Amino acid sequence: MRHGRYACPGCFGFRSGNGLVTQTAPPSPRILVGLAGWSYPDWKGLVYPRESNFDKLRYLSGFFDTIEVNTTFYAIPAPRTVEAWVRSVSGNPRFLFAVKLYKQLTHGDKINQGRPEIQPETVAGFKCALQPLRETGKLGALLLQFPYRFHDESGNRDYLQRLFDSFQDYPLVVEVRHKSFDKASFYAVLRERGVAFANIDQPLVSESLPPTRIFTSPERAYLRFHGRNMETWFAAEAGRDARYDYHYSPEELESYQTMIQEFRRGSGTLYVIFNNHYRAAQVKNALEFLHGITGQPVRVMPALLKAHPELQKIAVPEASAQQEVLPGETYPLFD
Repeated sequence: MRHGRYACPGCFGFRSGNGLVTQTAPPSPRILVGLAGWSYPDWKGLVYPRESNFDKLRYLSGFFDTIEVNTTFYAIPAPRTVEAWVRSVSGNPRFLFAVKLYKQLTHGDKINQGRPEIQPETVAGFKCALQPLRETGKLGALLLQFPYRFHDESGNRDYLQRLFDSFQDYPLVVEVRHKSFDKASFYAVLRERGVAFANIDQPLVSESLPPTRIFTSPERAYLRFHGRNMETWFAAEAGRDARYDYHYSPEELESYQTMIQEFRRGSGTLYVIFNNHYRAAQVKNALEFLHGITGQPVRVMPALLKAHPELQKIAVPEASAQQEVLPGETYPLFD
């Protein structure tokens, strides 16, 4: 800051006596729209111009400012792999990662039947893996995603507190899917701990948590779109593709504009993540949502524009020519 006659950019002030009293302008709210994961076989020809020797994360960082990392749920990555992710998004200074916590800590080693457990070596190993993101300021959120079978019970409340303690210096977001958590006392705990609540759009089956518009942290907020495929959501024979096979209509996306307006009255960062990945529906819906909240044309992948020519009305002119990877360029595949 320059002292004397002028204040620094981003500050405003007034003279009081012989000195200049400055106040820092409150930070503007940010909304980062992105995808859950970046490596799906059926995206070839729909999102990516080619499959092999191609850095998909680098490519997507030219269109979105955040990505939710799914691979960290299934295995703790080596730090060098995480360093490679950082290099991949280096061309987008606005980019922040949302990282899903390792499964043992939220589901247990057996994803479908296990119980979550905190093992010190697991916590230490996961923190070590995330260090490259923390050192470069690229870790925007750490998502603690719990399954439907995790209900609001005293033992589970205690477990959450212990897990929050284990990662108390991290930008925590918690996702629960059972409606037993939809109560003021639970949201009060999250506010007290500074943990963001993940608002989710999911099929309303059985005792599922209904859509919410809850903000429990002044620093970050979260919104996840899982799709609304009720027929296959809990079907034992349904695979991942069938469960997330859903395309949001413009009206369904528009219904969240009130939530966006409410968020913009505060500060912090809102992460909007689309998880309806089958046939790249999440990519199309994310671009449509981004256009809806900005009112500006968006960059659209050439392959996606070809598959969905209706996106032309929201696309930046000549988007395909600007976003193609140059011939001869090859990038290692890290995901």
